[in-house]
Amino acid sequence: MDYSEKKEIDKKYFGNSYEIRGDLDKVIFLINEYKKYVEVDIHASIDKNNYQENCLFVKVYEKDSGICLFWAWGGGINLFNSSYEGGFRIDCVGNCRFNDNDRNSSSIEEIKKLYKKIESENKMRACPYENKMYNALKEVCDDDLDWAIAEGLI
Repeated sequence: MDYSEKKEIDKKYFGNSYEIRGDLDKVIFLINEYKKYVEVDIHASIDKNNYQENCLFVKVYEKDSGICLFWAWGGGINLFNSSYEGGFRIDCVGNCRFNDNDRNSSSIEEIKKLYKKIESENKMRACPYENKMYNALKEVCDDDLDWAIAEGLI
């Protein structure tokens, strides 16, 4: 796929913008839509950026050329107000590539598992000053509470 073809496909899903907002289903929908045009390589990880911590970062590339078709991040805790951000920022980008050479490709099922892992953890951790149950449990369990949440035990 050359850049002009990508630009036409992007316009179909992103309109005149380079960014849209959506939920995990929207990210998966876009992956499946781009698969109609090219073979894709998906990379997903739990990461931190300038806006969120413990968020899901998904990058989708054309397998042959390495062109980044789009990337999405979300589901993390907002670094500015400690709120849970369930939605995703989804950007179509030009001919760039993130440093994913050391990571294995991901599947849609793996993306869902990663999201589910961080979703409950982040909902519990977000705005702990407003979460009375979290505060009460934290007094009793101390750091073991965060470990139990991260392991999916709570």
